[in-house]
Amino acid sequence: MRRKFNLYLGLAILLLCCSKSDYDILAGQIQSFSAPDTVLVGTPFEVEVTFSGGNNGCAQAERLETNRSGGKTVVSAYYRLPREEQICTMVVPMHRLPLSMAFTTPGNHTITDQENQVVHTFTVVE
Repeated sequence: MRRKFNLYLGLAILLLCCSKSDYDILAGQIQSFSAPDTVLVGTPFEVEVTFSGGNNGCAQAERLETNRSGGKTVVSAYYRLPREEQICTMVVPMHRLPLSMAFTTPGNHTITDQENQVVHTFTVVE
């Protein structure tokens, strides 16, 4: 029993120490938000976030992150790029990811990128 435990423990340590991600996660640059101008309080809706990222066609969209404070939501977009060289197109890709949102209070709410270069304002009505 003890021998089996040591074997499993050794395998777990080996996997944890030696496992590496095959790609890097990097910040993309948001180009646009596609969303309605007016939404209803408490009703979920979707925003399509378009962003550039990567230096070749091997880059893939990874995720979106949001930080909401009051009536402003800041969106960050990320892509992944393989670490090992691959045969890729030389086209810098544009990525699109959906972002689900809902607002609990009426009024004007803004969604923006981290640099405040791309801004979309929603009117939230009851």
